[in-house]
Amino acid sequence: LNYILVNISVSGFFCCIFSVFVV
Repeated sequence: LNYILVNISVSGFFCCIFSVFVV
């Protein structure tokens, strides 16, 4: 369960950085 939560958190973090770089 912890692994899944960490994976989602990292995925969201990268998504935010990617959106910031694109915009």
